[in-house]
Amino acid sequence: MRSIMKRSLTLLALAGLSLFMQAHAERPNIIFFIADDMLPNHFNCLQEGKDKYLTPNLDRLAREGTLMLQQHVVSPVCTPSRYNVLTGNFGSRAQNHYFTQNTKKNGQSIVEFNTHILSTDRTLPALLKAAGYTTGMAGKDHVVEVSGLKRFKNFKGSAHDPANKAQLKANHEHTRQAMLEIGFDFADSLYHNNPSFLGLYEVAVQNMDWITDAGVRFLRQPHTDPFFLYFATTVPHGPTQAKRSWKADPRLTAIGYLDKPLTVQPSRDTIPKRLRAAGLPINDNTANLLWLDDALGALLDTLEATGEIDNTVIFFFNDHGQLAKGTVYQGGVHNPSIVWRKGGFPAGATSQALVSNVDFAPTILDLAQVDYSQHEFDGQSFLPYLEGET
Repeated sequence: MRSIMKRSLTLLALAGLSLFMQAHAERPNIIFFIADDMLPNHFNCLQEGKDKYLTPNLDRLAREGTLMLQQHVVSPVCTPSRYNVLTGNFGSRAQNHYFTQNTKKNGQSIVEFNTHILSTDRTLPALLKAAGYTTGMAGKDHVVEVSGLKRFKNFKGSAHDPANKAQLKANHEHTRQAMLEIGFDFADSLYHNNPSFLGLYEVAVQNMDWITDAGVRFLRQPHTDPFFLYFATTVPHGPTQAKRSWKADPRLTAIGYLDKPLTVQPSRDTIPKRLRAAGLPINDNTANLLWLDDALGALLDTLEATGEIDNTVIFFFNDHGQLAKGTVYQGGVHNPSIVWRKGGFPAGATSQALVSNVDFAPTILDLAQVDYSQHEFDGQSFLPYLEGET
């Protein structure tokens, strides 16, 4: 009897080990969370911002994941940085007409807000999609070329006007189609540029809840395949003043007015109360950062609810350095990031590995176990660093 029990326990242990190894052999889900214009002092995990903000979810990523302290960017402004992330290549490789014509005119490449991704370009979401991933995008574009956008005749026009509302929706649909054409299966709650450039002053406000709603809807879809979500916030980039950001009309979006406010994040009314309870000042900086952190929290809560959190890797990245934006001084290019998974990485809490934002694409493809040997990138996978290799 003792021998039978011993053999049974051994078989159970082997079965458990097999299931454990099988679970860890699964290709992970991946979320790439890209914030917009965060300062070093917005991060509690960096010395510049220690204990200045109420960001429990971001603090969790930093505490449980790996903080890439020597993360840098190739180009210290929004558009080329997003190009670097989504292609794994330098912005100077852009082939859009505006960029190539400027290059021809000037006799050299000048990388600024002019490097646009075309539907013919090889992109990270397209490679993941071809490898069996379900791909989704929510939030700020500012890099993929969108055709068919129409200008508004009157910047001060009303978003209630049926013609203006129809045009807002049409522009959003053009943006959505452009996202689908570069490899995303799902795209919604999109800003083709910063809110101030949507064409109507009335809708030139932030709506973090609206972006989060799309991200959560994507995560809640039934998934038989692993997924990749590119989640791009418009905050804390301006406008930052309360009436155009965290205290704006919660029904205002890039497509006009919603019928009612969304409830995917904690109510905005609770932001001052929570800051006060934490002993922090209530201002547009602290409020917008808590609002952004609530978005991250909603994604984490959804992963918990759907049972996907154990097999998800999250990258948290700000688009570029903010202390000298637009320059190649350290303040413009030095830009620490966080990579998180449950249980952490062998690299530990911090890494001093010198990495760049062109490295994200090959790193993510390595994590997804995608063979990209036929494709050349300017970037290089830093997964070995996360796994503790020298």
